[in-house]
Amino acid sequence: MEHYTDWNSTKLLFLEQDEEIGIIRSKAIDSEQFGGEMDLGSPETLERFLRYVLQRYPSKRKMLIFFSHGYGVAEDKLGKGESISLSLDETNASGLSVEEAHDAIKNALNIDAEVNPFDFIIMNACMSNMLELNYAFRDITRYLIGSPDIIPLVSLTNDQLLGIDLLKTVTMLKLNPAIPHEELSRFMVDNSIESYETRLFTHSSYTVSFPVSFSCVEEGGVEEFTRKLNTFSHALLELLGDENTRQAIIRGLYRASSNARHYGGFHYCDLIDLLDEIRIHIPDELIQPHITTLKEFLKKNIVRYERNNYGVPDATKSHGLSIYFPHPLIVPSVYKVYRKTYRKTLFAQDTLWDEVIDEFRKGAQQLGLNEAYLKELSNGVHSNHQK
Repeated sequence: MEHYTDWNSTKLLFLEQDEEIGIIRSKAIDSEQFGGEMDLGSPETLERFLRYVLQRYPSKRKMLIFFSHGYGVAEDKLGKGESISLSLDETNASGLSVEEAHDAIKNALNIDAEVNPFDFIIMNACMSNMLELNYAFRDITRYLIGSPDIIPLVSLTNDQLLGIDLLKTVTMLKLNPAIPHEELSRFMVDNSIESYETRLFTHSSYTVSFPVSFSCVEEGGVEEFTRKLNTFSHALLELLGDENTRQAIIRGLYRASSNARHYGGFHYCDLIDLLDEIRIHIPDELIQPHITTLKEFLKKNIVRYERNNYGVPDATKSHGLSIYFPHPLIVPSVYKVYRKTYRKTLFAQDTLWDEVIDEFRKGAQQLGLNEAYLKELSNGVHSNHQK
């Protein structure tokens, strides 16, 4: 089969194994439906592709893989006042929000008025494994594999794709078609991490690894966990509204936010690590039971497997699932943009989490905590490891 050198039009490929990196020899199919310029940032394009594949290649188990840039759940990448999370199409100045991607996938899965979710959705994209995205995707997949961190997608030395190794995964499925979901998820997380340890910056007799984290989240418990987190948010807001406890709660949240493991700058925190830091810095008897419940539920029902290759202390502070919790040091102009887009997410609309963030940020500014924190940093008092 001929390879393709002209990429001025969209191609739908039926992928077949070949041994040559950098040259695609797989056959292009149905150029009438999938030729010409197609807007990959349009939910209609995603839905159209999925309907085509699901109808022509039915299977008992199915997996959807996103291979694209990822931007979290609140970044206005195109300056249009809308969050772009996946599949940025620079030609058409478009991209998918989490909710747009969800709706397109659900519409495609809705065959005969019944949604039969994917077994896995794999996100080979930066900052994808966060609670807000999992909340939106909870009814379209059983498991989601991705990274809460910024990850490179292609090796800088040999153009090899990084992340999930499709050849190893397909080989495993051929050998064991009935492999349990959790065993398969561990296999895919492990080979994703290994790609960053063995393919990046390899020279002579040594390999320099790129620090990343991948994890598998089970979607079945996400809705119940979100309700528990909302109860926790309500308790925080009550304490923030009480003049007797407001300052202590704000100072505690500030310390927790400063010490927690961050991803993508100061916008997103590792969820379990943030809860650990809140437990340390807010020893309020009304808060502690909520934190215990949330952590236990996360570890038992949500985060099925996490692996990273960070050094200390990040390795122990990373647990595979992040949440939007911007530090008050983020300048008002940036926070204003993120706040506007974040409040449009389904998660923010269904919970009180964004109200907690607003009250915390307002209180931190009133108490002058940023100035005190920066003074500590300049004096070398505060030690923290951030991504």
